[in-house]
Amino acid sequence: MKNRKKYILIVAVLFICCSILKAQSYYNSEFTVSLGAGSSALKYQVDNEYSKSGFGWQLGTGYSYYFNRMIGVSLGVEAAMFGSSVEMKNISFEQQIQTPPGLSGRFTLKANYDGFKEKQNLLLLQIPVMLQFQFPVSENNSVFFGTGIKAGFLPISSKWNQNITKLTTTGYSEYTGQTYIDMPNHGFSTFPNKNTSGEFELKNPVYLAVEGGLKFGVGEGKYLYTGVFLDYGLNDIYKKSAGKSLLEYNNASPADYIHNSVLSANQFSVSNGIKPFTVGIKFKIGFGVGSKKAPKPEPIWGWE
Repeated sequence: MKNRKKYILIVAVLFICCSILKAQSYYNSEFTVSLGAGSSALKYQVDNEYSKSGFGWQLGTGYSYYFNRMIGVSLGVEAAMFGSSVEMKNISFEQQIQTPPGLSGRFTLKANYDGFKEKQNLLLLQIPVMLQFQFPVSENNSVFFGTGIKAGFLPISSKWNQNITKLTTTGYSEYTGQTYIDMPNHGFSTFPNKNTSGEFELKNPVYLAVEGGLKFGVGEGKYLYTGVFLDYGLNDIYKKSAGKSLLEYNNASPADYIHNSVLSANQFSVSNGIKPFTVGIKFKIGFGVGSKKAPKPEPIWGWE
């Protein structure tokens, strides 16, 4: 009896869906403009610290071609923003530096960071190639689902920003055996509330892309999409810059240190690489173009 009820329900659902499909007309081509926003990350691990997600968004346009009412393909271009951050309470290291002006002997720089936080923001263009599915739920509305690949290229901006509660630097001379402190003209001092920024390099990402939601007919040849999306990075985009230190001594102007990102500093290990990830909500406006396919007059059992 239970199996019989299941079969009856399945047949009824198929009958309703087929009836809706017969009643719907559709355009075989569609242009869309989309806006998405949500949580994004450049997922990585710096030593024992994991990156935190930030705010991300996507703005794009695309073209879809439908083979029938239910199946189509789309191609587009979009700008996407990714944001991440990493925090470390204390960082300390030593390194050899050039002899400061006016002093003698080989020098070692000792640096200590208190309250270190770095944010990264990546803005790039990407091309989505998607397989699209539509399942009608009424005469003008459908459930939609899309899956495919996105390829990122042409970074528009890739910036980092550091906030340091306190940076303390000292110098040790092997020639005199002395440790030099409170000499700001030579770069050995305490620097409170430092804020620095710069740019970093990454490889081009490739994502698995999934989206889905509801599609509403809002006028002749006009559609509103509301739903969710997920982009999952498939490749490691980490590109380490060789020979850089988190803090570089500047002999030309010792009080002005050169700061670098944790992603390019040789004091740290990004052992698992970097993979971008984003999930959020998306809205699209569609405009039907091309030939409009009218519903066929055949009875339901003649539907193809």
